[in-house]
Amino acid sequence: MNKGYQSFIEHTDSKLLKAVPFMNPCFNTYQFSSKLGMGYTSIYELDSYASICIAEHSYFCDFEYAVISDDSISIQQYDSIDSDHCYPKGDVYSGMQYIDYTPDNEVYKYIIKKDIPAKLIGIQLMPEYYDVYLKKEFGVNSVNLKEDLKVFPHGISIPEISSVFNQIRNFKGNEYCSKLFFKSKIDELTAIIIQKADMFQNLNASVSIADRNAIIEIINFYKLDPKKDIIVIYDDMDLPFGDIRIREKGSSGGHNGIKSIISHIGEEFIRIKCGIGTKEKDAIEYVLGEFNQTEQKNLDEILENIDNCIIEMLTVQNLDRIMQKYNKKKEKLK
Repeated sequence: MNKGYQSFIEHTDSKLLKAVPFMNPCFNTYQFSSKLGMGYTSIYELDSYASICIAEHSYFCDFEYAVISDDSISIQQYDSIDSDHCYPKGDVYSGMQYIDYTPDNEVYKYIIKKDIPAKLIGIQLMPEYYDVYLKKEFGVNSVNLKEDLKVFPHGISIPEISSVFNQIRNFKGNEYCSKLFFKSKIDELTAIIIQKADMFQNLNASVSIADRNAIIEIINFYKLDPKKDIIVIYDDMDLPFGDIRIREKGSSGGHNGIKSIISHIGEEFIRIKCGIGTKEKDAIEYVLGEFNQTEQKNLDEILENIDNCIIEMLTVQNLDRIMQKYNKKKEKLK
């Protein structure tokens, strides 16, 4: 068992339970002292490669704790928590994922607040996994992998990671099935992280890191549902000048800014695409250029149309009807 888990179990005077009906039997489940509160910590160790932790705790008082880190890569999801957890990237809070590399024997202190239950699931990848296995089987350079983790902003929430965690949480099977299944899910999570890191690094002329972080922080702070509470408005060269297209979801269509947002919150959010006309020259020069006289003449009418569309979205809240109204080709502007 890694140092962090061992230290927590000892600090909370947790006792190993013999049988836990709601957990995969391959996990070791510990119930901590009734003096502190109620809860459990379930741990599955996949040889020396990695470990999976599923935990749910409720405390009678604010719980202060210091944890000693292992040389490891952590991928964690906090479904519920209120904490002054001082990870290197900042505090943790409900709805966020935490992805980072920690060196050996670092000490991190945190306080878990009593009012909100701490509910989390996480995976720790050990050096034998990313220094040996990934390099031998796939040629992955662990130095580059650790460096890649720095591109993930604090408070990120990646839908694909949530999906894998849900599969892990709900899987039941014998020892052999569990080992095969959890090993495949750990590989899948690693692949997702490498893919997303590569995507972040290749987002040219897209949403800035500060703006991407702002989107995530707004969603987390106000507990927004991106599917219905987020509206993104952007230009589209494939639409005639002045046309509007409303979509509930979809790919980026090659738009780097939308690609960046999708990488953080998924494809399901409302977007209003505003046509700027077919490019007649270099794309960058065209997008950054000024409106011509004809376009400038009609700009006020177009912006008013977009304003009305947004107002109807916020007040009428009948997206199908709004889409039927605005997703029509406009007469060519003169």
